[in-house]
Amino acid sequence: MKKKVLLYLALCSALLLLAGGCQFHPVEQAEDAAVDDEVADFLPRAVPAVVQLPGGLTPTDVANATHVVLGMSYLDIDSSNPFTIGIQVDRGIRDIHDPGMWYDERVPPDYIPTSPAQLVPYMEGLRAAELWRWTGSPVIPLGPCKAQQREPGYWGGLGWFGSDGQGNYPFYILDDKIDNYWTTTIATEGGVKYATIVDTHGFNAIAQAAYTRKVVEGKKLDLAIACMDFPTKADAAYYLAQHGIVCYAPCDRFTYTLLARMRDAPPAAKIFGSAPVVQTTTGARIGGQPVAIGLSETVIAQYSTSAYPNQYYDTASRYFDEFKAVFVRSPKVVKIDAVEGQSSKLVKAAQKYKSNVIAARVYVKSDYTPLYNWLKGSTSRRLILFHSAAYDYGILLMRQFPNRVSFGDLQPVFAR
Repeated sequence: MKKKVLLYLALCSALLLLAGGCQFHPVEQAEDAAVDDEVADFLPRAVPAVVQLPGGLTPTDVANATHVVLGMSYLDIDSSNPFTIGIQVDRGIRDIHDPGMWYDERVPPDYIPTSPAQLVPYMEGLRAAELWRWTGSPVIPLGPCKAQQREPGYWGGLGWFGSDGQGNYPFYILDDKIDNYWTTTIATEGGVKYATIVDTHGFNAIAQAAYTRKVVEGKKLDLAIACMDFPTKADAAYYLAQHGIVCYAPCDRFTYTLLARMRDAPPAAKIFGSAPVVQTTTGARIGGQPVAIGLSETVIAQYSTSAYPNQYYDTASRYFDEFKAVFVRSPKVVKIDAVEGQSSKLVKAAQKYKSNVIAARVYVKSDYTPLYNWLKGSTSRRLILFHSAAYDYGILLMRQFPNRVSFGDLQPVFAR
């Protein structure tokens, strides 16, 4: 099995290299390699028309529930009725921080791809390419973003705030998205500084373009894909969902901040965090991998106190902390501090606390292997993944164990 997984990843890497070269060109990328019948990562999957609660459970109110089910939320895209998908420019249309690659700064930020092969071949770009390839849904860039500098910033002083497309500037944008993107230009209007961000990154930076296209111009835009690793990115996703745009965030560190809003005031369209994307016999599905957790069970939740780049490993604990705050009733959670390559700590904790549920992030192979082996050890073991669907080994686990690996659902279902 190990050799097969390594071969699969090697094939994917080879295909990406073949699709690239050092010049941007509209060459079709080869189809994703089908994997053996045990993994079946890219084979079309026959899925039920309606996602069902597992194990004969029936929905009930929180007070009478014995279980919570994560992963019931889903979106089907049928190839007979393709979507129009919008994506952040950074890591979607191009990546200016990867010089020398065919998708670097030489690609215009407003370039409209004509095939899935022209999208950035990893993270948000790769998930969007799969959806396009499987459903015929074209992908377009969402940008630019006009940002206003004003007080108070998120941490005091001056800060940059992205437009909502209605003349307001509510969505704080981190300074690094200004300072580290040399393609951003700054001008002064009426004594106020404004930035024009062409390499948009995050829902807070795509909100203006998405709203303008969908609402102001009345053009088709069904799904937006962007990063949600900051609270105002989540705010912007909620704003877009209120206006009928489905939002999908493979990188979902702060998606949990929407749990209360999604319960109390669900928007017109769905919002997904780091949910799986799978090919179906009729197109593709986002989400729809329900996993039941008993409210009397113990969840081993990954945590991190580390700075960049390991801060994303705290996403699972953030979600379950907010889950308890919002819903009151929650499984018992044991937090384990573990960062890149330390998922074996989670497995050891699961053994110590006799837990069959782990909540974690999978980024690299050393995150993947201990969790894969743990899942193979018993069919009663379940895994909830966060900030993982953007990465090869994270999406791999989701596709290998569709009945036991799920995601941080923003609309959990209580059942008994």
